[in-house]
Amino acid sequence: MDDPKTQVISYLKDADHILVTVSNNPTVDQLSAAIGLTLFLNKLNKHCTAVFSGAVPSTLEFLNPERTLEKNTDSRSEERRVGKECRTRWPALT
Repeated sequence: MDDPKTQVISYLKDADHILVTVSNNPTVDQLSAAIGLTLFLNKLNKHCTAVFSGAVPSTLEFLNPERTLEKNTDSRSEERRVGKECRTRWPALT
């Protein structure tokens, strides 16, 4: 059996949709890691969503967490966000 690191890499390579979660009322480190991992996976053309419950600490406002973090797993809110992003990037297509 492969080591855990190899297993995680294999799972991430095979996945198209990835959900990143953190505990309730996450720490700054947990939220920062969730934002960073989500942005990284999206750059790899994965459909990655980060979900959390609680307040965003003011120390993270410079990361624009509202662009990355979701308050729930409602796929319709994700579809609206993606649709809005597409309309912003490619207005000629709308």
